[in-house]
Amino acid sequence: MTVMSAAPVACVVVLLAGCPKTQELVQPEAPVVVEIEGSAAQGSRKSEKCTECHGENGNPTDSDRAKLAGQRPAYIAKQLRDFRDGARSHEDMTEKAADLDDQTIADLAAWYSTQMRTRERGEPRLAKPGKALYLHGRPDAGLPSCTQCHGPQGQGRDGVIPGGFPVIAAQNRAYFIRQVTSFRDGERANDENGMMRAVASRLSDDDIRALAEFSAGLSPAALVEAPAPDHDEDEPPQ
Repeated sequence: MTVMSAAPVACVVVLLAGCPKTQELVQPEAPVVVEIEGSAAQGSRKSEKCTECHGENGNPTDSDRAKLAGQRPAYIAKQLRDFRDGARSHEDMTEKAADLDDQTIADLAAWYSTQMRTRERGEPRLAKPGKALYLHGRPDAGLPSCTQCHGPQGQGRDGVIPGGFPVIAAQNRAYFIRQVTSFRDGERANDENGMMRAVASRLSDDDIRALAEFSAGLSPAALVEAPAPDHDEDEPPQ
């Protein structure tokens, strides 16, 4: 498994202040990478204390908890290190991550990344405006599309920044809303160079809810267990 350091990287976001253009995302220099091999088998054994909140296979029944199943391992590893090291805080996770060593983090990340994520269904009335915002952003307001970082199917991608960009497809709605709102309101600040805070600052509550509903219905085939699609494979669901 590839684990990325928290070393600073080149600027990722260029905000066009005062200009009604779409925000541009600039590729940074490659981050420093430290290779730590994670064992999914070991991660399965070590995940016992995680199941109460995140479910037996990383699919929690509580919609306010993050789905870890099918998440990119580098992203899981970065978030656990951030909880452990104080870059990110949570009433439960800060305590639970405090004693995790890097090998345990790598093993947990490897385990959850191999699990199949259960699919969600977004509310059509809200998913429709969410789709437009996700795919195209809002150019007049300087808001980029979500696809630039998270991909057209919400599959995320590795590299570019430490931890990469997370899978957001089929994520629990309540968790999605809480995290994006936390970035917008400055309650969460462990994003590289303030990237998510800059984007989220341009989103209203209605925007965030619509994005949550649309992304809930996305299903990148390589990561998410889903029935046969009833839409074009290259086009996100309606």
